[in-house]
Amino acid sequence: GDPVLDRAVFLGATSGQPAALRINPAAMTLGPEGTHVFVLGTGALDTLRVDRRTVDPDTGALVGGPSVSTTIFDPMTSLGGAIGIYRVGQKFAAGVQCALPGGDVFPAEEGDLAYHSLGGSHRELALCALGGSYRPSRAIAIGASYQLVQTRLHLRFARDTALEAGRDPDRGITSDCAGAPCGFENPAATETYTIDATTATLPSFESSEFIVGGVLRVADGWWLGVAYQLPLGLFLDPVQLTGTVDVTRAPRDGGDTISGEVTVKFLYPDRLRAGIRGRVTDNLEVVGEARWENLSRMSGYDLRLYGLELTDAGVPEWYVRPRGLHDRFVVQAGVEQVDLGQRVTLGGRLGVQRGVTSDERVSPLTAYPLEVTFDAGAQLRLGHAWVLQAGYGLGLAPSVDTGRGAYDPLDRLACIDSGYDFDTDACAAVRAGYALPTASGVYARTSHAFWMGVRYDL
Repeated sequence: GDPVLDRAVFLGATSGQPAALRINPAAMTLGPEGTHVFVLGTGALDTLRVDRRTVDPDTGALVGGPSVSTTIFDPMTSLGGAIGIYRVGQKFAAGVQCALPGGDVFPAEEGDLAYHSLGGSHRELALCALGGSYRPSRAIAIGASYQLVQTRLHLRFARDTALEAGRDPDRGITSDCAGAPCGFENPAATETYTIDATTATLPSFESSEFIVGGVLRVADGWWLGVAYQLPLGLFLDPVQLTGTVDVTRAPRDGGDTISGEVTVKFLYPDRLRAGIRGRVTDNLEVVGEARWENLSRMSGYDLRLYGLELTDAGVPEWYVRPRGLHDRFVVQAGVEQVDLGQRVTLGGRLGVQRGVTSDERVSPLTAYPLEVTFDAGAQLRLGHAWVLQAGYGLGLAPSVDTGRGAYDPLDRLACIDSGYDFDTDACAAVRAGYALPTASGVYARTSHAFWMGVRYDL
């Protein structure tokens, strides 16, 4: 999905706008008849504030830590766009487009957030999307679309080599780092990882995405729409990316950079959305949207690292970067003017989005708590052939306190002390990737989304 267009005014499960091909292809038949060419662009910018806590290695107690404010924006990932052509007839509609939706950008703050995120991004490129819809009667339409998708992952993070050596006197938390015990999060014992990986095979099941949908007229001027998006991988296997990894060794180990190869595996979610749109006056419609994403399938990134340099340096062959996601639920409601050919058309929506993870699993990598969204849009008709649309959205997330949080370095120590007894809760946390430097703190996030599109009616 596209994080900007998913919430945009004028779009949705009952909208005949150009983006319907990748939202609900059945709704294409609700658009104006004729052949249309379109170009659109999107953008997103977030701000994140974290009032951190750290763990005292001697007592295990949480203590106050630094406050970090960062802007989350990467022009190569935060900006997106699409271009396409489609035709709408009385019974059939069909279209094709190429899309570069904006992706998930990770905080790039050095130092205080490093063990969870040093930046990076996750995005999908719709190299080719095509689909169509059929309207057997004036009251119903069905449709489907296919997208060939390439996934790109750029992941940067730090690893606490002292913590992962436990209480070993030569390498662990009591070993020497510049004349003092290393403890937790010591820069002298910090390795950094940079991973770049893409879809291994094109085309394949893991690069194929299908959307099926339908629209139904439930009353005069009222339409109900439903669309279901199958996950990449089609429930068969995890998506597998391949690429390279660069590891900058800890200063105490020389600080040189070594390289190898990486395989990344994870599961994509499936998505279901439903919407209703109906006229309440001659020129005004009410719109409602609900979306569900099965994000609980994506527990994290499973990293397999290999290469002679990595082996010689003692880099782990297997590493998990947890996301800790659970299902996302979104509801929106608003009003929009009916497009009757007037010069200006306006609309607005209010929405609520459930946080994508539980409070204790919030981290710099997954800082998406409960959010309230406000979106506005405008359409300007320039003559008979040109239509310009633009929109802006604001998302406000109340601050969330993780408490002690799911990320706990003491679990790593306890697991090592137990001789890696994987029946213990501490070792279960190690296997799941949560036995890291703590992510405990208070998080607050604000999001901004904007989009602009131009349509030419041939």
